[in-house]
Amino acid sequence: MEILNPLKATTLGETKPGDLVIFTIGSDRCIAIVLETANAGGVRVGLLRRDNSRKESMVAHLVGTLNCLSYGSDWAIDFDWGPETRFGYDEVLYKPGTLVVSPQGVSLNFGDTDDSLVLPFNYQLPAMNASEISGAPVLNWRIFAPASRAKAEPLFTHGA
Repeated sequence: MEILNPLKATTLGETKPGDLVIFTIGSDRCIAIVLETANAGGVRVGLLRRDNSRKESMVAHLVGTLNCLSYGSDWAIDFDWGPETRFGYDEVLYKPGTLVVSPQGVSLNFGDTDDSLVLPFNYQLPAMNASEISGAPVLNWRIFAPASRAKAEPLFTHGA
């Protein structure tokens, strides 16, 4: 027998950067990418979706003891080229949730939850290293898991 779904029950503190996780805050189901672990057991995640929130693709600082389900780093991202996908289209380049394609690879923008930053956080995929924002923006993308056995339905869809 083989179990195709790679979900593992764990805590945020036991995950690593690049892991795709699902957890609950209050009554909201959240899906996020682990960005980094901090001192004192905290974890910084790129919150892709929180069920009852209008904010998407935001950075959240959470306690490491929060229970979660983890897909690990075995996930795939796919995107659609659009009219905005060109160098020099800065109107959407800095928008949270935008994928950025550059000579260095693909990165993903996350906004700050308190809206105090002028520029978003940008993380290079799959290493989750912070990076500068430059390149061609992509607004429509999807995450599938696991990467080795991508299902027809995405786990997360951004854009159209």
